[in-house]
Amino acid sequence: MRTHFPYSPMKRAITEHLRNGAEAETSIGDEHSLIYGLCDRLEAVADGLPELPDSQSLQEIVAFLRVGIPAHCAAEEVQFTDMLTRRDDSAERLSDAFLLVRREHAENEAANLELAEMLEDLIGRHVAPNPDALGFMLRQVFVLTRRHLAWEDFLIKHVLPDH
Repeated sequence: MRTHFPYSPMKRAITEHLRNGAEAETSIGDEHSLIYGLCDRLEAVADGLPELPDSQSLQEIVAFLRVGIPAHCAAEEVQFTDMLTRRDDSAERLSDAFLLVRREHAENEAANLELAEMLEDLIGRHVAPNPDALGFMLRQVFVLTRRHLAWEDFLIKHVLPDH
């Protein structure tokens, strides 16, 4: 017997649970921890090729790449702008550093979206048809993302410590 719901009670409950967590105060460092966790997941996918994780795992990764990281980057840029406007010293030097952060956000987003598209095409499959290309993209994204996070963490700790 097939009974239909007008909505998904499970997805609605999970969404509400996630919304409650999303409304709690956080920090750039906490957000970076989530992204480092994503990098670990991407590395695990690359290490497991040609086998693929289950569809739910791929969908979660795609959501991080398509909407989670861009939302983080946009909020982070606002926060960095606020930090810079509150400082009097070395504004030009800091502005150059911030421009590098923004440029890397844009470049990384392009790679993230390309990887998300590749992963979306693999949802429901058990084996990657072209594991070398996928492995290259996965590794490119998690290496670039980790390097970028390390740069931002350095800026926050050593250049903008009064945040």
